[in-house]
Amino acid sequence: DGVHISSVQRNDHDHDNSVKPSGAIKPVYLTLLRKDAIRSLILQKRPSISHSSSSELSPTEMETIVDQAFRIWVDARIHSIQSNFAIHAVECLLRLRRDIASVPTPSLRRRRRRRPSLYIGAITDGNSDPTSVPQLRDMFD
Repeated sequence: DGVHISSVQRNDHDHDNSVKPSGAIKPVYLTLLRKDAIRSLILQKRPSISHSSSSELSPTEMETIVDQAFRIWVDARIHSIQSNFAIHAVECLLRLRRDIASVPTPSLRRRRRRRPSLYIGAITDGNSDPTSVPQLRDMFD
């Protein structure tokens, strides 16, 4: 179980009023924190939301809304990635893929073997899928 927003505490003994997670050895799961933040915002705005006839959302309704909001955030992040590539990043990956990853060398051609492939990968925060970005879809092995 990772750190939830509700498990973050303010340490009144620190002069800088820093916020520290309780049980500092727990990992911080960014998806969990993002969903907790969405849930917190929904609870703050609940009086103005009228998704059901009762005043309280059931846990299932809450999770459905949180998941829908998180999906909107994920889609916006994907769209943002497309607008913020480093200059020539896509062209560079295309050139690596085309010119290096699959071209046999002359000495290997004589032996009818290809040189080892160049593997192109991506490191993410765990919930990102670079293949969901249209320009990157075919770049990674």
